[in-house]
Amino acid sequence: MKIAYLDCFSGISGDMVLGAWLDLGMPAPLLRRTLKSLALPPFRLLIRREERGGLSGFRVLVREGKKTPPHRSYQDLRTLIDRSPLPPEIKQPALDVLRHLATVEGRIHGRKVEEVHFHEIGALDTIIDAVGAALGFHYFQVDSVWASPLPAGLGWVQSQHGPLPLPAPATLALLEGAALFPSGLEKELVTPTGA
Repeated sequence: MKIAYLDCFSGISGDMVLGAWLDLGMPAPLLRRTLKSLALPPFRLLIRREERGGLSGFRVLVREGKKTPPHRSYQDLRTLIDRSPLPPEIKQPALDVLRHLATVEGRIHGRKVEEVHFHEIGALDTIIDAVGAALGFHYFQVDSVWASPLPAGLGWVQSQHGPLPLPAPATLALLEGAALFPSGLEKELVTPTGA
């Protein structure tokens, strides 16, 4: 059994998961090819090595093109993945991530899952994080995932619906039952796509 242990001492987000897979040896060209196989609007995937606090790792940034829609519905994203040439071993986990996010967003905003539109977790970034994470789990043949306790940020984050307390409501709902500890830092350390 192959276990992935996520040491989330500084938080976790979808792009941090992608950076971790690249650090472990998943080829960047494989990630780019996989994402290119999706019918996504124009975007650039910036991958660079950075150092923070004496630690080095890959940073993955998504730069949206000028004609990228501001948000898409859960149904749009699901259809995009369903119609893609991705193998089922990548497709299904990516769809599971999107379904969990949509279910929580729907519950928080009083909407049916089918009516959920991704705002704060921008649709393009969300689908890239979901598919890229699923690709990494498949590439490394991970059977189980474990994570350290997660640092809870403090303060507020701006959303389509106005300011929200941190951790954001969607993040807290996704982390129900997970171990959190107060970080004392006034910033978002755990995002919904990381949760």
